[in-house]
Amino acid sequence: MEPSTRNVKIEMLWRQQRYQTTGSWLAYFNALQQADLYRQHQLADRVVFLFVFMPILREELTTFVDVHNAHPIRPQRNRSNHIAGAPNELYRSGEQQGFKPDYGVLAALESAIPIYGTSLSIGGEVQLMQYRLGRISNY
Repeated sequence: MEPSTRNVKIEMLWRQQRYQTTGSWLAYFNALQQADLYRQHQLADRVVFLFVFMPILREELTTFVDVHNAHPIRPQRNRSNHIAGAPNELYRSGEQQGFKPDYGVLAALESAIPIYGTSLSIGGEVQLMQYRLGRISNY
């Protein structure tokens, strides 16, 4: 796979995110696996992982996103659709920015929220995992 030369900013953001939040967690989980303290094929280990670590990871990633979206984006010349400012402030202002959304696409995405919701309970996450593994037929 060739290196991405057009997505330098997003690649830098992913690198920053990994360094600040998920990199140490990945190393920790890898160490658990190497010590045979986490077995990915064991449902009980995955449930414990979801129950203990997912809330922590979600909180850390949410903090990273909030901090990143609080920094201002500078004005750019020759970009007629570019809106300068801090993303959080632009979002909260309520003023329509950029292009009008495709409400059909938004409705389709919103209909998927119950399946992939941000606040699934541990039981819901386990049930979703079992559905994806084909162990249950309806979710």
